[in-house]
Amino acid sequence: LYEAQRVAEVFRAARGAPQLQQKFAARAAGGSEQLRVTAGAMRVLAVAAGLAVVAAEGGASTLVDWNYVHHGQDWDMGQCMETRQSPIDFNNADPWNNVPTSKVFLDMESLGTDDVSELSNNGHALVVNLAGRGLGGVTYEGQWYNLLDVNFHAASEHTMYGEHFPMEIHVVFKHASVPKVLVFAFWVLADDSASPDHPLKAITQAFIPQVGKVTPIQGAVDLNGLFTNPTGSFFTYEGSLTVPPCSQMALWFVRREPLKFPSAEVTGIKFALMKSTGDFGNYRSVMPRNGRTAWVTEAAIGKPIYKPSPLPPGVAPLFDPSVVRASDFKAYADARAAARNVQEAEKVSQRAYYRAFRSTKASRDTMPDDMKLRAIAPHKEEPDAIPTLAPGSPGAGKTHEEVLETITDKIADQARAAAKIAYQAMV
Repeated sequence: LYEAQRVAEVFRAARGAPQLQQKFAARAAGGSEQLRVTAGAMRVLAVAAGLAVVAAEGGASTLVDWNYVHHGQDWDMGQCMETRQSPIDFNNADPWNNVPTSKVFLDMESLGTDDVSELSNNGHALVVNLAGRGLGGVTYEGQWYNLLDVNFHAASEHTMYGEHFPMEIHVVFKHASVPKVLVFAFWVLADDSASPDHPLKAITQAFIPQVGKVTPIQGAVDLNGLFTNPTGSFFTYEGSLTVPPCSQMALWFVRREPLKFPSAEVTGIKFALMKSTGDFGNYRSVMPRNGRTAWVTEAAIGKPIYKPSPLPPGVAPLFDPSVVRASDFKAYADARAAARNVQEAEKVSQRAYYRAFRSTKASRDTMPDDMKLRAIAPHKEEPDAIPTLAPGSPGAGKTHEEVLETITDKIADQARAAAKIAYQAMV
């Protein structure tokens, strides 16, 4: 993928510079067969790289190639030309001083120092993929959304009075059953006096990987603290994804209070993103409001308080949404993984049993009829009644009892191995 992206960038540059493109085409037309093959291969790789990146970032189902050269103003794929697009600018028309009118509930576990995570550079953003980790999520308007990932943009995608911030962080959540996402955006200021001890320090202080590479994250990541420290109020509006296919399936929460990170950390991330995108940065230009308004949402740690609606006498509520949830915590996810491993161990034991059964049956089939009966059910008073197997048969040279003992030992070894896998998963 990395090599395809590099070649795609070369072709994009040639495609964006007419004189260079004409020169390249002339050389390909009048030059050697190798040049002509190279020209075709570059076009194929450009499409392949675009498809791979879009699939990674937005689940696109069409062959498209995109970049940040014009910051999305030239994107015409998917829903990118529709009327409910993101990002937007926040200005005097927005409720800067309004009190929150809605609330989002955070119910997430922090990444511990022993949890294995990676910071990846896919050529369009720096991303920490947290999907399927059982780390929880958020509840908004009675609906549960699972945590997907954290990604970084430089400069900011949303603007304040037409001005970009040096960086913007997105934390993405997806509904468990419908195509809808919640995206929480955090403006970040570079401040020399800012404390390096902030909720994302394990990520921002990690070594920034090159395109197509990953870097392990060492240290705790406190996503709850990112939302609520010191306060947590968000502009909320209906919008879209900010990368192709720009699906209009997003509800945005843009924090009103910018975060402050040490200047060195912001500069390092911004430099890496600029380098990955040909010095254009990975932000989309702000889109027209088209009549959309924003409201204010407050973030709070915990679960929503369930207030049941009146029911007829004698009718009990079906469930309590403050208790029943659609997400897996990490402990539950680990337990389910252990259960799956135990099931696999059962299957291994069953296969071992049937192999043993077939082996035993094959051994008996080589015996005379009278010996078969004695081998199947030997008399207690004749402990040595089990005969030696015929030459050339399975287990030849051993008594039937010895063959069964060997098979039993193998089954026991497989069961111990399966138990060890299940135990490691539970730990």
